[in-house]
Amino acid sequence: MTGTGIHVDCRRGIPPSADVRIDRAVHAARAFAGRRVDEVLAAVPLLFTVCSTAQTAAAWHALAAAEGRPVARELIAAHGVLVRLEVAREHLWRMLIDWPRFTDRPAAPGALVAMRQLVASGSAGLFDETGPKDTASGAARQTGISAPFAPEPALAIHRDRLETVLGGFDDLLAEHVLGVSPEEWLSLRTLEDLERYASGARGAAAALLRLVSQRCWQTAAAAAPHYLPPLPNADLARRLDEPGADRFVEVPDWEGYACETSPLGRQRGSELMTAVLVGYGPGLYARAVAAVRELAGTSLAVRDLLEGWAPSPISAGGYAPGAAVAQVEAARGRLVHRVRVDAGSVVDYRIVAPTEWNFHPEGTLPRAVAALDGGDGGELTAQADLLITLLDPCVSYSLEVH
Repeated sequence: MTGTGIHVDCRRGIPPSADVRIDRAVHAARAFAGRRVDEVLAAVPLLFTVCSTAQTAAAWHALAAAEGRPVARELIAAHGVLVRLEVAREHLWRMLIDWPRFTDRPAAPGALVAMRQLVASGSAGLFDETGPKDTASGAARQTGISAPFAPEPALAIHRDRLETVLGGFDDLLAEHVLGVSPEEWLSLRTLEDLERYASGARGAAAALLRLVSQRCWQTAAAAAPHYLPPLPNADLARRLDEPGADRFVEVPDWEGYACETSPLGRQRGSELMTAVLVGYGPGLYARAVAAVRELAGTSLAVRDLLEGWAPSPISAGGYAPGAAVAQVEAARGRLVHRVRVDAGSVVDYRIVAPTEWNFHPEGTLPRAVAALDGGDGGELTAQADLLITLLDPCVSYSLEVH
């Protein structure tokens, strides 16, 4: 197996097993050392094109904390809205492009174009993107920094525009993913409610849940994960400052566990997810439901953020002079940036991405593969492929079954 990405080598047996290898530039942030803060902010979305909003938000808030710049709660919330919309866009991509591979439904790239337009409109409903060139925001744009992440973003919240965006988003979900309104989907409370919905609804979500049920895969891959707990910034900083920091970036663990950070971890406390986990365990069915539930709850989450009723998916704090950590709940899980700054330039920069947690060689994926059907090569291949898709790596992957 060659090439950049994630390589999974499964072996048939009772139970089956898997070797996981990641080949990607996990230390790319080293390139930021010696660069000015504004240069780093301009470079982040160019270097990290997947989840670029989450990456840029993590960089912006880590650098602000390292430089001791106070950040208003309203700005943290607005950045959180942008991250939440990106999470929705990433989930849509999986459900409208990748999930149809398993259900024989046609992909729906047109809906993704519409979603990109909605995300752009959402940003315009939060920030002034047309300011004069002599303002801080205008000067930042000339260096390639987008208006929401200028040194002093011009926050301008237009609730009417945002409600139009959220209405369009809910319509898109109803038509292409849920087959019902997000409000109706979120009213599902029990396993019976969910199975009744999946048996008759249209859309990508119901199609995948039907497939999993028809093939009796509900409990496949139901190995109990070690969910990543809340991580104090000071403890994270210690791991990222110590001599073994490179190893932590490459194959992170917490208190000896290769943890999982994912939509399943974020959604598992809801009433519906509790019912699914009790009925089927944390397998293929539960992972699909968790992603759908997170997507269906997007508009409610955005409104709660703007009203101050819910915490932002972004948190940051300094822990030493010129040093800070930011954590962002991105589409695939928790993203961590740790930065050291001196005299307006970056001295050291490290990033721990969700993919390194979720595809740890001793983590969730090999444990879940051991809970698949290892006696049939075709069945094992199909289940493992869906499992990887639901864990959602941020890079391409290869799968071999022997």
